[in-house]
Amino acid sequence: MGNSASGYVWLTAAFPVVGCLLFVLLHQSKKIKTRRLQKEGLERLLNLKSLLMLVQRHRGMSYSVLMGDSALRSDITQVEQNISRCNEQLQSLGQHPRHRDYWLSFFDHWSRLQRNNLTLAAENNREQHNQIISVLLYLIEDVAEYARLSELCEEPLQHIWRDLPRTAEWIGQARVLGSGMLAAGHYERVDKIRISFIRSKLAGYIESERIQGSRLNELVTVIDQQLLQDEQQKLSSKAYFDLSTQAMEPLFQSMDQGLKKLGNRLAA
Repeated sequence: MGNSASGYVWLTAAFPVVGCLLFVLLHQSKKIKTRRLQKEGLERLLNLKSLLMLVQRHRGMSYSVLMGDSALRSDITQVEQNISRCNEQLQSLGQHPRHRDYWLSFFDHWSRLQRNNLTLAAENNREQHNQIISVLLYLIEDVAEYARLSELCEEPLQHIWRDLPRTAEWIGQARVLGSGMLAAGHYERVDKIRISFIRSKLAGYIESERIQGSRLNELVTVIDQQLLQDEQQKLSSKAYFDLSTQAMEPLFQSMDQGLKKLGNRLAA
């Protein structure tokens, strides 16, 4: 009887200890899985950012060539090769239950566009690129959300994978439209309406962020003077393309810095 009672007491005392151990083990296991998920998501975001930049660049080059400026034609093949390398690094998204539909939509559309790129009419080509980039922007947000990256910092970080890429895309649209207009040497009314709308988006961003003396300020000035007015001395299509690219770079640099900060939190 004494042994039975002592055994009961031992079991009664052991249950809370075992329960605590199980809780700690489950918590640690969950933490490890979350960190693995976040690390994987961070790597994918870096690759998706590179892919976004390349597809935006491909759009601008292709449109300029189709509008009559062959200066950028020789660079298109190299950009396509770089896109293929990014696609290889991201191909696992095609098997991911959460991201598969976005990725396959992008990959299928891109494959068809690449095959027919310079045989398309200029406006059709630009619109096809816009649709592909729209899918990439949604995919970037989806990957960040699924990876629970916002849990790594107390301050809101959604601007890293939402606001910065989307603002960069407004600059990208200014780049493709403006370089195409300069390549053609004449401006249709619809082109002026489009570039005016994009210019208002860029001016709003400049005002909200209080940006001064930047390439983005310079780009807006060029749009005002050379695309919306009739200034006689025009930039070349390539010079405008390069200026727009320089205006985009700080946003992607800020995105890099934000992702690096998240990476440091993961490594801590």
